[in-house]
Amino acid sequence: MTTDTEQWAPLPGAFARRVLPWIILAGGLALYMVTLNPWVTLDSLTQWARVTDWVWQPSVSEPLTFLVHYPVRWLPAGWQPLALNLVAAVCAALTLALLARSVALLPQDRTKDQRVREDGDFGLLTIKLNWIPPLLAVLVLALHEDFWKHAVSGTGEMINLLLFAYIIRCLLEYRVSERDSWLIRMAFVYGLATTNNWALIGFFPLAVVAVVAIKRMELFTSGLFLKLMAAGVGGLLLYLLFPFLALKYDHESVSFWLVLKTNLLLQKQGLFFYGYRMPFIILAVSCALLPLVLVCIRWPASFGDVNPVSQMLVQFLFRVAHVGFFVVGLVMMWRPPFLEAQIQAAGLSFLSLHYLGALCIGYFAGYILLVFGVPPAKAWRAPGPIVKGLNYALAGAVCVCVLAAPVALVVKNWPRIKALNSPWLARYAERLLQSIPENQAVLLSDHPAHLWLVAAWQARQGQPLPHVALHTQSLTSRLYHEYLAKRYPGFWEALPKMKDGRPMPEPLPPLFILQRLVEVQKQRPLYYLHPSFGYYFEVFHAYPSGLALELRRPAARDFQFPLLTNADVQRNLLFWTRLAPDLKQLAAQVTQPVRDVGFVARSIGQDLNQWAVALQRNGRLNEAATVFQQVLQLHSNHFGAQINLTFNQQLRGAPVNTNMLKRADRMLAQFENYETILSLYHPFDQPNYLAVLGQLFSQNGLNRQALQCLYRARSYLTNDPSMDIWIAQTHLQGGHFDQVLALAEQTRRQGGAAWEDATNRMRWVRLQALAYYGLTNAAAAEQVLQAAMAAAPNQMLPLAVAVDVYLARGLVTNALMMIERQLRLEPENPYVLLNQGVVLMQMQRYAEAIAPLTKVLEKDPKQTSARLNRAISQLQCNQLDGARRDYEALRQSHPNYFAVYYGLGEIAWRQGMKKAAIEHYENYLKHAPKGIQERQMIEERLRQLKGK
Repeated sequence: MTTDTEQWAPLPGAFARRVLPWIILAGGLALYMVTLNPWVTLDSLTQWARVTDWVWQPSVSEPLTFLVHYPVRWLPAGWQPLALNLVAAVCAALTLALLARSVALLPQDRTKDQRVREDGDFGLLTIKLNWIPPLLAVLVLALHEDFWKHAVSGTGEMINLLLFAYIIRCLLEYRVSERDSWLIRMAFVYGLATTNNWALIGFFPLAVVAVVAIKRMELFTSGLFLKLMAAGVGGLLLYLLFPFLALKYDHESVSFWLVLKTNLLLQKQGLFFYGYRMPFIILAVSCALLPLVLVCIRWPASFGDVNPVSQMLVQFLFRVAHVGFFVVGLVMMWRPPFLEAQIQAAGLSFLSLHYLGALCIGYFAGYILLVFGVPPAKAWRAPGPIVKGLNYALAGAVCVCVLAAPVALVVKNWPRIKALNSPWLARYAERLLQSIPENQAVLLSDHPAHLWLVAAWQARQGQPLPHVALHTQSLTSRLYHEYLAKRYPGFWEALPKMKDGRPMPEPLPPLFILQRLVEVQKQRPLYYLHPSFGYYFEVFHAYPSGLALELRRPAARDFQFPLLTNADVQRNLLFWTRLAPDLKQLAAQVTQPVRDVGFVARSIGQDLNQWAVALQRNGRLNEAATVFQQVLQLHSNHFGAQINLTFNQQLRGAPVNTNMLKRADRMLAQFENYETILSLYHPFDQPNYLAVLGQLFSQNGLNRQALQCLYRARSYLTNDPSMDIWIAQTHLQGGHFDQVLALAEQTRRQGGAAWEDATNRMRWVRLQALAYYGLTNAAAAEQVLQAAMAAAPNQMLPLAVAVDVYLARGLVTNALMMIERQLRLEPENPYVLLNQGVVLMQMQRYAEAIAPLTKVLEKDPKQTSARLNRAISQLQCNQLDGARRDYEALRQSHPNYFAVYYGLGEIAWRQGMKKAAIEHYENYLKHAPKGIQERQMIEERLRQLKGK
């Protein structure tokens, strides 16, 4: 690692620049080889999956990483994780060598204090201790937690950092050698690195400023500018790798331009989301770049003030700034606790910022050794003994840091690296596979990590995964089904074509996916690799099987949570008993903030919570309490287990920890939606939570899961009449009409508030009528409605129920008759007037609908539904000016509502306003959902308008 200048005329102190980088390369390689991760980590799992073709989506980003890792595909499957980790270790060692070289090339002539002590041609540090700054910089970076963990695990991050380090080295080498080839190399590598790392786009303005500052006008007069442009563009051509590879796919969602556009869009999102929208990242970038100002600028000897006091003050401030930045740099590399949460929340490695921080530490260490450790060649006044003692103390502190800093970093970070390299992830994958008793099964997971882990574990044993692995969230994609058909030929069938020969539309409907899984289960058993919820559990019941869940088909009218057989219980008790020693060891290591250990603890905690809930529902309360406690030992903030445990205590008559329940309630209230809560803490087994979940499931059409929750909640909330109403409503949605009628009759016989309350009784009337209609017994339905209206002839509620039932059944004439009776009771009721307008529109009596809708708007001009319906009615009646006024008002209040632009486009089209029609139709296409028939008509009309 030498420049041409050094080869012919070696500069003083060449050991630090020529020999030390090679020593550091060997030392860094030895360190990371000794601490190399023996398998995959969560951070490297995606790279392993890409190499082994477990990622089914076409690659669109990180083309350079793809090329560097490509030879790993040729190795035996069991060696591939280790090979990826070895690539990372080599890149890390090379990065450290480049850092040592770069620190040694940093100029130490930026201030007057430096120039009076170091007067070499290039300002390089030539003192005897010039090896300390590069060594210190290397040590604080090499032992930094983030750098270390990416150095021993094949995440691909080290490839990006190696290129970043080489770019900086090229700039510094040019400063010493003044050979344009260094800048040309820098431009080419910068182009390559940019295709792989969006952060280089953010650094690009700084790179341009650096080159312009170095070359000045010569950059544009010597032809170098064109060479740099050509080299940079040559590197950027790597952007085209994945678009060209995409040409082999025969799918409309994978094309040359779409893949290229997707990569650029991902980089844009990374830059603008992480780069500008997170204040912590802005602060981190500032802390890394601000010290470089002192490094890059050659400060003048004075700032125009000849006053000696002012000059001494400026000198003092410069020294304080350099020492301060040195201390701040060491603190940032230490990563104190107050930064931990911010860094984890950002989800980024910050390796390039850590590299810049280490570079600055090396520079400031050299400054302190030079300014405070070497007296100036000429001084108008010698420093006193106190000042001299302070100077030597500061210089000595830097020397001490060379020993103290690595010791402190090892003490702090080695336990975390040791935990990262621990076998917990491998054990989890092994135990997960042991939870599948069959030799050949179908494994389902909402997260690809579970599937990749078991596949990687099987590959480690030198065997392919015998099970079929399905990522549930990808099953809506046609391309994924094509991938499955190729991966599992003879088992997974290709998608059938539509009747007209076209492929099935995306996303594939849930009903089709469920039908396919039902057929698959006839050939192989199904296992879910973690607790979950959703439409898969509408046709399958989940039974605990170790760390997995076996999916079994329930009976047609089985709406309760499944009970375990004695064989199920004994098999699971045996599994968890054998796993108990591992759980104790894992609970002791959870304190380490290591992602892999936390993932295993949380995953097993979810499985334990599922098992404890199953025990509790089977009446084994004491055993369930013990398991809930195990969950909280692994995951103290598992709010589902906390809530379930308090209910368990209540059932057993034990003292209830109300503080834990209140805290769990308070923390869960902070989540934005229940999907996130369920994905983290499902299942719940507490009546109030079950009631809420049952209602949410019912509203989202997950009827079986809703009924399971509601029936169990009702068994404890016996005094809540709304529970039976929700159960009946859910049965109605599921088409279980006889169940609705049975519940209604049972409630009528029991009487009490559940039936005597007028509102509750009308709800039952509505449910009964709809159930009879569902059974095609219109006479019985009509009898129920007429009886309700006869019992309260002058009340609005029975009429409102009748309107609701008739509209639900499409009986608009009957509904209009009931609405007219309502208006005789309350002529100005805006809700009834709105219903009248809507019903008249359904009957295509648009002219008559305008009047009641206008009355609603006179009372409430902000009534969006009334204004939209009036606009539609006026448009249908060809009252274009009135329709335009309503649509324009809606556009002001709802600028993203596609129906507004449809109406405005239709008006402009009818009036021959071509430009306005095109504008409105384009806005419609921008906001309208894909797949609706109306959209196809607008697309065709837009083509006609543009073609005229």
